[in-house]
Amino acid sequence: MNRLCITAGLSALVLGGCVAGNAPPTAGGRRVSYACAGAPGMTVIYGGDMARIETGSGQTLLLQRRETNDGFWYESASHRLRGKGNMVTFAKAWTPLRRCHTS
Repeated sequence: MNRLCITAGLSALVLGGCVAGNAPPTAGGRRVSYACAGAPGMTVIYGGDMARIETGSGQTLLLQRRETNDGFWYESASHRLRGKGNMVTFAKAWTPLRRCHTS
């Protein structure tokens, strides 16, 4: 049991260090509100290599910027946000794309 607790504690420290090295965007980032067709809107705070999504249902997600030839692309293990100009598509794995535009 003690070995399990120590391993879990060390894992938390290592993961915490990874997150701290690439801090999520805060109120100082570029904040954009989106209205989505047939779904709650969302607010995205863009900063550095991260996007913080605050969904209309109260969930907060952090996505990492990915390379793209056109527009922008952010992704996590379970969500993706892609866009160009004032239009974006947002999706959770295994769900239909949500089409949104700046509000």
